[in-house]
Amino acid sequence: MFSFLDFLVTVFPNPAKNQLSVKALRPITKVEIFSLDGLLIESQNQNFENLNIENLKNGMYLVKVHFVNSQQTTKFIKQ
Repeated sequence: MFSFLDFLVTVFPNPAKNQLSVKALRPITKVEIFSLDGLLIESQNQNFENLNIENLKNGMYLVKVHFVNSQQTTKFIKQ
């Protein structure tokens, strides 16, 4: 059985300018960035602490963090 804290995801800094870091209490298998209308912008399978978001337009995005048997989605703002 998993508790809520097993999947606690931290995305920082938020708002972010050029780099975004993603950390969790469980091992992350993949991170995806989506526009608010659901368009996949980027997918990354490693180096979750240094996601390059320099080329994204300013605005709000969704980050979907994948674990072995689950996923969690949160928001971040690109400045």
